[in-house]
Parts: sequence; structure tokens; C-alpha cells
Amino acid sequence: MRSLMAVAIATALAGPAYAQGLPVGIPMGEPQKEKPVDPIKENEYRSAIKGMPTPKAADPWGSVRETKPASAAPAKKTPPADKNASAKKTSTTAKTTDAPKKTN
Repeated sequence: MRSLMAVAIATALAGPAYAQGLPVGIPMGEPQKEKPVDPIKENEYRSAIKGMPTPKAADPWGSVRETKPASAAPAKKTPPADKNASAKKTSTTAKTTDAPKKTN
């Protein structure tokens, strides 16, 4: 009786799996041979491709991302200017941008 129940359970579980059939991705039989390439059509295709412009790389976040200028060479340090000239600013020559920046 137990063996009959085991066969019944195995059949009940195997039934839906068998009904699905073989997977589509697994080819059965001999592999198909590739078709020979027509050299005239191949040359026409390659000449048509050469005339097409290459597409630019898409950058959807380009307008959001900060762009930093590419520096080809490191910046050279300039010697400091006359120290006394910057200390002698008066109210008429001082600019509003000379004030120290406020920090939060």
C-alpha cells in the first residue's frame, strides 16, 4: 500500500513538470549550419556603415553633474605680490568683495 502511495505522489508531482515540455533554450538534434555570406552584400553593408556618423555618448545627468575644467598641466605658482600694497586699502579703494566671507 505504501509503494502505491509513493508512486501516486511521484506521478502527481511529475505531471505538471512533464506538461511544460522541453525548455526552448535547449536545442535538440544537430546544430544548424551558418549560411554563407554573400561578399557583394557584405561590401555594400560595410560601405553603408562607414557613411553613418558615430553617435555621441548619452549623458542624461550631464546638466545636473558639476563640471570641472580639465587641466592639462598643473598650475604654476606665482610669486606673492608686494605685501604692503594689499595692507594699505582705504575705504575708497576697498571693494565689497574684499570683506571676509561669513561662515554658517
